[in-house]
Order: sequence, then C-alpha cells, then structure tokens
Amino acid sequence: MAKMDTHGPDYRIAVFGFDGCSAWAAAGILEIFAVANLARTMVSAPRKGTASFVTAVIASGGRTVTASHGIRFGVSPWRSRYDAVIVPPIWCRSLSELRRTGQIFLKPFGYRDAALFHPRASLVQRAMTYFICGGIPLYLRHFESGRSVLQNIEHVMLGEQAALYREPDFLLREELREVEKYYMILMALAGGALPSRDIARQAGIGDRSLHYYLDQLASLGYIDKHFPLTSQRPKARDVRYRLLDPFLRFWFYFIYPHTSLIAQVGAQRAVKQLIQPELEAYFGLCYESGRHLFVRSLKGGRKKRPENVRIHTLDELYA
Repeated sequence: MAKMDTHGPDYRIAVFGFDGCSAWAAAGILEIFAVANLARTMVSAPRKGTASFVTAVIASGGRTVTASHGIRFGVSPWRSRYDAVIVPPIWCRSLSELRRTGQIFLKPFGYRDAALFHPRASLVQRAMTYFICGGIPLYLRHFESGRSVLQNIEHVMLGEQAALYREPDFLLREELREVEKYYMILMALAGGALPSRDIARQAGIGDRSLHYYLDQLASLGYIDKHFPLTSQRPKARDVRYRLLDPFLRFWFYFIYPHTSLIAQVGAQRAVKQLIQPELEAYFGLCYESGRHLFVRSLKGGRKKRPENVRIHTLDELYA
C-alpha cells in the first residue's frame, strides 16, 4: 500500500502469515485497514493527526503462504520495524484437525519467531520460555514478559486455576484412548531419549503392545525415532525414541508425576521445592535434545529482526 500524504503518522501494520491460517481472517485484517485509509480520503477536511496505515503480510521464509481453502498470500520478509504484528487464527473444524490432518499440518514456530512474543525479554529468558512452551502461540501468549520464568510457571502451569495446568490432559484425551499407557510412555521419554526396551520397562508395557502406542504418538508428531550414525543399517534395539513437544516434556517431567504434592503444598512452594532446584539441569537436557534445531534457528542467515514489536491476536484486538 502506498504511503499517503497526510498530516498524521503512518503506522506500519504486519499480518503474520503461516500455512494453515484462516484466509478470511487474514484478508479481513487487511481490509479493515484499507477501509480505514479509504475513509480518510472521503473526508473533506480530516482532523490533524489522523493516522494512516501501511500494511503487509510477512512470514519467516518463502514468498507465499498457503492459508485455509488453498488461498495463497504473497509475503514480504522482515526488513523494517512494524508498529504492530497481528497473528490471524488457525482455521480448523475440530481440535483433532488443529493438531493433525491430512490437509493442514500446522508446525510450531521456530525459536526466532517464538522469541518475538517476548521482545523485551533477555536472550536467556527467551530460550527458557521456548524450552517450556515450544513454538505454540497459545502457550507463548500466556507467558508474560513482566514476570520471571519461574513466576510464569507458577501462575500459568501450576494449580487448578492455572490456564495451562490441564492442557496436556485435555489434548491427549481428545486424540487418544487408554491415555494412562500413553502417559507412562511420555513420562519415561520426558527424561531423555530411550530405546524401546527401556521404555517398555519403565512404562510397564509389553514389547509387542508398546510399538502400537509409539506409532500412535509418532503419527501425532509428539515423538520421533533417532537413528545412530553407523555404516550399517541400525538394529531395532539401537533406535531411540525422543519426545519432541517441549510443553509435554516439561509437563510430564515436573507436573504429572507430582500432581498430588502440588495440590497439597500449592503452586508457590511447588516451584521452590520441585522445579527451581532441577530447572537448570532440565534446560541442559532440552538443549542437548534439540540443539541442532536451536542453533540452526539462531544461525538462520537472515537479517536481524526488529526487537520493538508488539504481537496481537484477534481476540486481544476486540477485547
């Protein structure tokens, strides 16, 4: 959109496009600002200081994004500062379609994009938040920049009133049956990659039944197989399984095994007694498990992105 000759300021508004976002919402956001600009031109004497808007669709890479219903948007790279970045909602008909579908497989944001949710946080705080929330916008939005990581854990993840306390439980029960066996597998993998024989022993599941559950978790994108680098085809006993979802890893490492204790002592004491003493070692485990993705995201070869960016979602704009 061309810059307008006005007495008011020009606000640069970006729509963060991603594959699977709602095409109607993204187009509607652009239309709102276009109508606002048009309305200014129709006023014979616009008030001094009335703002105009310069809009663009941006993305982390590529020239286009494919939104819902196969609609494509041309995108611009992050080349300049924006006054606000608006994230359109995801298009889905159900929670199952949101997490996995043959038509839309929505990938979480990488570290660089996830860090934009907390532009004023330090590099260490951003990394710690990413190791807990991963690249899921819903989880990142709940972690407030004005709180420390431990304070966010206390307010967002611990206690019955916490927004994300039961999130993994709701999520897995929507997708799976016999969740108790899946819970035992995920709790075993939360401590690091394991071969199937160790998973079977820790989860108390027979070897023959175990692979069915592992295949189900892999199909949902929660776990994957890690093959050793050898000159020969690796044997089945040498293949290790890894828990990929950072939020599930944290929940099954700290929260699920201690739900009774957390209910007894409360969120604040649970943070001090259960989480704070082990958090540094846990982050080391997270870095070792995904350092190739983390480092590649930091060394993406792209220009440094703007720091002073506010990220909004539609429900925040209309609140």
